[in-house]
Amino acid sequence: MLKKKPYSQLDFFAALAPGVAATHIVEAAPVTAAAHETVGSDPATPGDQSVIPPLDAGDEDTGRADAARDQELSKWTSGEGISAVEVLRQMSRWEDLSTSQHRDMSSAVRTAVRVSGLSMAALMMTAPSIRAHVVSKPLPDWGDRKGRRANVLSLLRRVLERLDVIDKESIPIADEWELLRERLDQRGRMSLAAFMRFATFHEIAPATVRADTLEMFRGWLHERTIIDKPDKLVNAARRAWNQAAQTIETWPRTNLALKPRRKLRTPFSAYLASFREDLDRMRERLSGADAEALFGFDLADDEAASGPLPITKALRRATIDTRLQHIRTAADALHRSGIPLEQISSLRTLVEPYRHARQIIELLWNENGRKKSPTISHVAETLRQIGKFHTPVSEGDLARLTDLAKKSAVRYRSMTHKNRTLLEQLNSPERLLRLLELPSVLFDDASSETSPRRAAALALRGLVIALLLRCPMRLANLLLLEIEAHLVRPDPTSRRVAAIIIPANLTKNREPLCYPVPEDLAEFLDLWISHYRDGVAGPGSPFLIPGLEDRPMTRQGIRDAVKSVTRERVGVAIHPHAFRHLAAYLYLRARPGSYEGARQLLGHRDLRTTTRAYLGFEADAAFRDFDQILNAEIETLDAARAGSRRRRARKPKMHSLLKRGPKPQPLSKILKGST
Repeated sequence: MLKKKPYSQLDFFAALAPGVAATHIVEAAPVTAAAHETVGSDPATPGDQSVIPPLDAGDEDTGRADAARDQELSKWTSGEGISAVEVLRQMSRWEDLSTSQHRDMSSAVRTAVRVSGLSMAALMMTAPSIRAHVVSKPLPDWGDRKGRRANVLSLLRRVLERLDVIDKESIPIADEWELLRERLDQRGRMSLAAFMRFATFHEIAPATVRADTLEMFRGWLHERTIIDKPDKLVNAARRAWNQAAQTIETWPRTNLALKPRRKLRTPFSAYLASFREDLDRMRERLSGADAEALFGFDLADDEAASGPLPITKALRRATIDTRLQHIRTAADALHRSGIPLEQISSLRTLVEPYRHARQIIELLWNENGRKKSPTISHVAETLRQIGKFHTPVSEGDLARLTDLAKKSAVRYRSMTHKNRTLLEQLNSPERLLRLLELPSVLFDDASSETSPRRAAALALRGLVIALLLRCPMRLANLLLLEIEAHLVRPDPTSRRVAAIIIPANLTKNREPLCYPVPEDLAEFLDLWISHYRDGVAGPGSPFLIPGLEDRPMTRQGIRDAVKSVTRERVGVAIHPHAFRHLAAYLYLRARPGSYEGARQLLGHRDLRTTTRAYLGFEADAAFRDFDQILNAEIETLDAARAGSRRRRARKPKMHSLLKRGPKPQPLSKILKGST
């Protein structure tokens, strides 16, 4: 039986992704008896003590001897799968269940069928099918009933576990894994929890973990669990393992290399040690700003100017990994173009002589069907940066590298198809209203939530979405917001936030940003700071959205939280940067052609950036105006035709009079004529 865990930062971050927390994290709140009694009931709080233990071995073995059930199970093991109809038929033979348990489990299966939109016979009760057709469905598809999805999925897991369709998730990890787990921080425990359960289940010792172990883990997640987004969990486990191997002394030293985005034919270990050392030095330089750049650097100094130029801004780890991957792609292409590995001794070999850089781009271009691609564009830009910042080349070669990068660049003339499709999904009035009301809904839910962990997670989501809607800033600026440094409170008595000011040194284009704070956003900020933030912030953390210890929350954490809650509550998974596109879309829809206003709203330095990205919105507005013109023309012509009909009714034509026959004569005239 799972024990109650004290409220901690781990509980808070686990609550940011409820679909993940319930299945990925050992410390997640247990399933309570109340959750099993009524499918539509609210989820239990972490404080509940009435925990239903997992089914024991005797329960699982009940009925296995039944020949019909074995036949049904053999369908799944052969890859065919069993339908929901067959599952309900099997459940009718489970005599060890109480009446209420049988009712709730049957109801969960029927609810899953309804949510999937398939028929009872069409929904296959396999892990991939349930994940694709049931688990991935947003909250509106579940009827917007609080806790309904969690309860249904909890009961559905019990059904699938008993049918041996999926493996049990609530198993204690082995002692040797528990010893390693105790040395991890909260985020590491969260990322490796499912992997440790997998290793325990398959009796894999920590010392025997290899790269293929993660691929086995990936297959297990896909085929034997209904965890949403298993590939994402594999990548998180891989990163957490590698970080632990570097920072924890007793951790196994096996490095689980990330799968390259492009399959390279030359292994990295085949290059000369001098080349690999050059890449290590480049990583160190990109990880931190040079002292010369921070405290002054005289380019006129011949000795200093002959070496690499200073790095003025440290890059994120993900950016550095991507840039080094582009260098490996370039080195691999250079080797395949005919240059022996013995000659690729340093970064300079990639750009000097210039023909090496040209050979790299030409090979990649030919392999891509003689077409440009983002990868080719990034590799060419990386070569230019090497020639300018890391191993400076002559002015002539640098000019040629710059020209090569420009010619290889992929130019986006407007918004990408993916982002435009996302905005078209939000063009629905019902969905857009759901999104605009979402901050208020989440704060209302937080105020009525009895679990501090869940309340803080709901409030944080509401605050982040309110900030992105009202102040469409970049994600990096949102994460680095500090309460005292960036929130302006002119009235010391009320402490109400009136504006958010971000200095130029923290923005992408070195332009300061100032966002006036409307009344509703000021109220959300006040609620978050006064009621929820202190429960999750580390001691002394200055950040508005705190992360672990004294750091801000990670990009991936915010991204996952926003996408998760919008997918659940709105029906569309919206990433944080898409709120900037939405702001421009709504602004230009209301004010067609006002690109200067959109530029100021988004904080672009150059108006061309705004027009290039959102020029398509002008066409949308033109089509809407044209539709209005057509509708007005139709109404005008319709009114004219209706008026013409009324005039014809007042002055009937001669042929209508002839049809009526002769005019009746007076009786006196008729009698006179007859005499």
